[in-house]
Amino acid sequence: MRTIRDSAYENDVLIEDTYDYYAADTSGNVWYFGEDVVNYYYDDDGNLIGTDDHSAWIAGENGALPGWMMPATPTLGLSYYQEYAAADEALDEALVYAVDQDVEIPGLGWFEDVIIMYETTAIDPSLREFKYYAPGIGKIRADEGLNENLTDPDVIFYLQPGAVPVPASLPLVLSAIGAFALSSRRRE
Repeated sequence: MRTIRDSAYENDVLIEDTYDYYAADTSGNVWYFGEDVVNYYYDDDGNLIGTDDHSAWIAGENGALPGWMMPATPTLGLSYYQEYAAADEALDEALVYAVDQDVEIPGLGWFEDVIIMYETTAIDPSLREFKYYAPGIGKIRADEGLNENLTDPDVIFYLQPGAVPVPASLPLVLSAIGAFALSSRRRE
């Protein structure tokens, strides 16, 4: 089991701090076993007024089941649950939307064989996003707040230079290894 911390900021203010629990099986599937979440709420003056753990869930508790984060062989059209914890209001779904894509990331160049996942949730189907995954790297881009036509995202986040090594085909090979870095982040 591997724990990944994911902190979300809006205008440089912490709005969510999450610990996500992942594991890979011997076939290469990456499983998602839950998340401990602290959501932060502020008044109009920026003062912290409260926290909660809304959408936190752990597989095996309250009827929650582990979900796939990434199948070993993502085939076009495959759909699955990433989170299946109805009692905890966590029902995130993914669909393999496109495979073998070439995607350019500002400051890093082109990534090949990228998989594009469409993600939504049964809790609020109006929440729609695309996530882009490059082999050997992981998530390189996220388009959040898509409209009904799956276009015009409210915000796009990119992998930041220096966050992870980039493919050798690029002229500059970065040596820093890190997590998916965002200059700023917004969550609904």
